[in-house]
Amino acid sequence: MRQTPKETVLRAPRLYKYRSLAEGTDRTRTLQIIEKNELWYAKASAFNDPFDCNHMIAGQTSDEWTEYLGGAIDHFGEQARTTVSKLAQRVLPERTQQKPPSFGRQQERKKREWTITIRDKQGRELDTGEVFNSVQERRIKKLYQLLDKSFGVLSLSEKPDDILMWSHYSNSHNGICLEFDPSAHPKAFPRLNPVRYQESYPYFSWLFPDQLEMMLEKGRASVSRLLLETANILASGLAGDSQPEDDATSAALGVARWFYVKSAHWSYEKEWRALSDAPGPSRVSKRALKGIIVGCVSTDANLELVREAVKERRPKVALYKAVKKPREFGLDIVPVT
Repeated sequence: MRQTPKETVLRAPRLYKYRSLAEGTDRTRTLQIIEKNELWYAKASAFNDPFDCNHMIAGQTSDEWTEYLGGAIDHFGEQARTTVSKLAQRVLPERTQQKPPSFGRQQERKKREWTITIRDKQGRELDTGEVFNSVQERRIKKLYQLLDKSFGVLSLSEKPDDILMWSHYSNSHNGICLEFDPSAHPKAFPRLNPVRYQESYPYFSWLFPDQLEMMLEKGRASVSRLLLETANILASGLAGDSQPEDDATSAALGVARWFYVKSAHWSYEKEWRALSDAPGPSRVSKRALKGIIVGCVSTDANLELVREAVKERRPKVALYKAVKKPREFGLDIVPVT
């Protein structure tokens, strides 16, 4: 019997959540964190960066598809051959014949290489790249929707004093920044890992959509296992371009790359992310919140709003104020007396 893996937990530093106090939904959700100990796990489609968790998966030429799919068949055997055949038959039913594409090998310079032939109803050979890129476009669109409804993301930062983050996420320094201690309360921040920043899109197996859908169809237990393996992959630093043989681990690797890899343009944020098995609110230990920093241009009314929200909390939460540094562009975080 296969044993359930144990989650490897990284020891995180104190982490910070920038929040707005603007009237409406922003204020409501901010006060829910303080008064009800509820953190909001967002859908990836709600992010302000259209590249974030919305990775482009590039098409390939006919030769690239033939080499790639042939390699998959060599690696996974008859299962992969059947999957490839079904995909080809689904893509252009009005143009392709009912029987699956033919697979063969050709001898060239003592190297055995795959050939894949797909024909229309009139017997004319179709471009393999065109057919499978069309398959991929449909599958990726479905993948975006599946990931968006299946997981929720909580974004935190190592930095409480970044001018740009106060401007972007705390209503131009009118909001607050919440300080959390994840290491003391790891269960409050599931699958918490630092974001990896890079210049190019991460690599995804062409089988990733099918592997992910298969795991999600198995129910909550499989989702929990998928997230557990995702956490272990990230904590072990193994989210490179390698591909495991196991479908579940391969799906977990795809989830890790999808949610924890961002453009290097955002590296200044020093972001960490927690990942839940559904978007929406999640309760956390009230002891996880250690402090609240009020923005450098916040009004007296906002400061009193925060004071009122924390006055009944036990243990007490420390209050701070962000103030402009006198001789440089920057912020000092000082206690509120």
